[in-house]
Amino acid sequence: MSRVFKIVISVFLACIIGLGGFIGGFFVSSSMSNMRSVGTESTSGVIKNTGMMGQMQSGSQKLTLSDTVSAVYQLMKDSAYEVPSETTATAGAINGILQSTGDTHSRYMPAKEFSQYSEEIDGQFGGIGVVMSEKNGTAYVVEVYKNTPASKAGIRTGDLFYKISGKTSDKWTTQQVQKLVKGEKGTKVTLTMIRPKKTDAKFTSLKEVEGKKYTVTCTRAMITVPNVRSSMKAGNVGYIRLGEFNNLASKQVGNAVKKLQKQGATSLVLDLRENPGGLIKEAVNTASLFIDKGVIVKTHSRNKVSNETFKATGKKITNLPMVVLIDENSASASEIVSGALQDYKRATLVGTKSYGKGSVQAQYPLTDGSAILLTIQHYLTPKNQDINGKGLTPDILVKMDPMKQQSTKTDIQLQRALKEAQKKAK
Repeated sequence: MSRVFKIVISVFLACIIGLGGFIGGFFVSSSMSNMRSVGTESTSGVIKNTGMMGQMQSGSQKLTLSDTVSAVYQLMKDSAYEVPSETTATAGAINGILQSTGDTHSRYMPAKEFSQYSEEIDGQFGGIGVVMSEKNGTAYVVEVYKNTPASKAGIRTGDLFYKISGKTSDKWTTQQVQKLVKGEKGTKVTLTMIRPKKTDAKFTSLKEVEGKKYTVTCTRAMITVPNVRSSMKAGNVGYIRLGEFNNLASKQVGNAVKKLQKQGATSLVLDLRENPGGLIKEAVNTASLFIDKGVIVKTHSRNKVSNETFKATGKKITNLPMVVLIDENSASASEIVSGALQDYKRATLVGTKSYGKGSVQAQYPLTDGSAILLTIQHYLTPKNQDINGKGLTPDILVKMDPMKQQSTKTDIQLQRALKEAQKKAK
């Protein structure tokens, strides 16, 4: 199933205006007291080379996981054409175990990646200042933040990534771009971009794209993510767009709601399109701004011991009628908020079916600064909707090319949401 992930590379999230890349998930903190490292010493006789075209033969004893991993690593060191380092071998082994159940959301993050991820959740990190998404299977710029390295270099909305620090690809995922573009403040990254002649052109490889290529070198800066944007639209409709559910999300949304009410808003549009999720506590706190009581989300685990029910915090700040915008990149925490508002008939959902990430990941930091993100729970909406792999179905379906969000004139999803908000206020 094709999914578009957005990543803000401080370039902001990573993704994301969800995305992706990660990226579409929400997390709860945890500890990892019982985690053991994978052994790398060889096990004599478990696997041995017959000397005949690399044929392998197993020993008679039953193989344990640690024995097998160690033996394969030793075999590669002895005979493989390309030899992995201990670091890459360990990361590969861990990721293999994590994804052996088919769960694509559990993963291993090396120390540098985990540090950058933690900065994203805090709402500030080193990068160039663009928001990304994917179209035609490759990353493109959705938005360029003002007064950032990207804006100063002349990068524009709609530009495609072609070459990054000397590396080229037929297609770039947002995750690949994120890893190469993000970095420490003051360091440089050289980008070759493509500015397509036609924004709606279809292609299967960047080599097919007609347009202007240009190369710029950006000095990375500390980017403070403008996670919430708000304004008055269509008369008295208060509009709020939330980028991700980081540590500041609910506070910033609450402040925006109060500001818009003072400006005379009689209804609200909460835009969660391209929002990949974030922290579960922030999803609950944000939903509680609009719901006074009741369950916001229910989580359930394999052994049922850690099942939890998260209820409204009692900090509701408005009764204004609402519309929520969602799309195929609205994931995880975005779906918790949208699902609760829909279940309680507190808001009308407009747009396209959401991503369908109904799982919860926990962070397990390791002693070397790396970490594991492990799926430990699934969740249900207040009315027991299981959206995992299915997504939320909007009350009003409005299909649209995500690129058309660049202008209010072409953003028919926003236009419909504003129209519904106006009707609700009457």
